[in-house]
Amino acid sequence: MQRPLFAEIAGALAMLFAWLLATSTIIYLPPLVAAGEVLLFGALFTARYLVPGDDPAQIERRARSRALGLGPQWPWALASAITVAVFLLAFLSVYARLAPPPRDVESIVTEYFRQPLAILPFVLADAVVDPVIEEVIFRGWIQGRLSRDFGPETAIVSAAGIFAAVHLSIWDVPPLFLLGLASGYTVYLTRSVWAGVLMNAAFSLGVDLLDSPALTADGLRAYSAGTTGMRAAVLVMLGAAVLSILVWHRQRIVRDRLAAAAGTPAGDPPAD
Repeated sequence: MQRPLFAEIAGALAMLFAWLLATSTIIYLPPLVAAGEVLLFGALFTARYLVPGDDPAQIERRARSRALGLGPQWPWALASAITVAVFLLAFLSVYARLAPPPRDVESIVTEYFRQPLAILPFVLADAVVDPVIEEVIFRGWIQGRLSRDFGPETAIVSAAGIFAAVHLSIWDVPPLFLLGLASGYTVYLTRSVWAGVLMNAAFSLGVDLLDSPALTADGLRAYSAGTTGMRAAVLVMLGAAVLSILVWHRQRIVRDRLAAAAGTPAGDPPAD
């Protein structure tokens, strides 16, 4: 029996907030202990919702999470992830220059990054575990349910909006909404949440590398410094956007061919 929409979304967000609560303890633990905590949470989540099994309940959980393999679509999913990540990093560079982010870094965070391997738990959380959990929740559970009730277009936009809003940072809403739209569309094209995981991970890893406290607090903004830098960042955005559209067009062709070979309508929403 299908649960009410509100109850399903509330249950999905409860899992998200459990993950956010776990990651909020990182700065209070030694780096290796914090890294172990992140990996343990990710392993438990994966075992519960993504690992194949013969149990009917496990089969249902995995189907609901859209944990289908990418198959021959993986090169285009990877290309899509890279081009969108480049676009979003260039967008962040311009956005941070035009609307500087709030300075809310506490001294405890600055002190934490003076430890050896301090960046390790953050990279594991942001670029490995977090993309899996977020994409399963937003593109698997929430977008999948909304797609069944309202159609794919409404589902992609709505899931992206919820994704941006629940991070509770007004400044982060524009880039996260764009990421949610791109990830939602590529998951719709590929029928697999792993396409969204690749995109989320590529973007998060790029942010960690370009804006890491180990480098400079103004890393991303430095790339758009001055008129020349802003012009270059905008050109990168335009180029990445064009490449993303071309990759998505190719992805749609691959999807339609796979659907034709399987004898299923290409326009059907992903199975949940």
